[in-house]
Amino acid sequence: HLVAIQGWSNVKTINLALYIWVSWGLTNDNNRNRRDLKAMIIEWSEGERFEIDEGIHFGDKQLDILISLDMGFGDETALFINCGCGNSIVACTQRDKSEMAAARAMDAVEAATEGTRTYSEALALTKGAPRAPPSNFGDLKLCIATFAALQYALFTAKCLFYRNVVRIRRMFKNKQCFKK
Repeated sequence: HLVAIQGWSNVKTINLALYIWVSWGLTNDNNRNRRDLKAMIIEWSEGERFEIDEGIHFGDKQLDILISLDMGFGDETALFINCGCGNSIVACTQRDKSEMAAARAMDAVEAATEGTRTYSEALALTKGAPRAPPSNFGDLKLCIATFAALQYALFTAKCLFYRNVVRIRRMFKNKQCFKK
């Protein structure tokens, strides 16, 4: 894992990678991991002066995917049903209060029934409608900024992918975006 983190972070030594990986290596407490990740995202937002979705929720399953670095879909084509998982821009789309409550309830159900589910019950928990992409310009800006903050929290400001996501978000400040 360390080599992958070092490569994605574009740093010469793993010591220059961010705190989040050290923190995640010390505990299996997803509540703490979630708080640490969200704190880094909010800190980035304040430093960069970009509004983000502060109500973003990283479910237990999504955190497990991030922590295990299982960020690919195993193929060159990602299925839409999987786009809300792991390190995905769709996972950063804004949710309303009912969607947040449903996500937290699903985490509680999965935690309470872990190890006691049949295969078909586990499969039923994973089914559902995929997250929809942003539907308007404001939500798109918020989503891209939140995704940039996630990339920063995971892979540092030296990460080339992070830099390109920020570049895209900064383009939305350009007056050309507002011309009809």
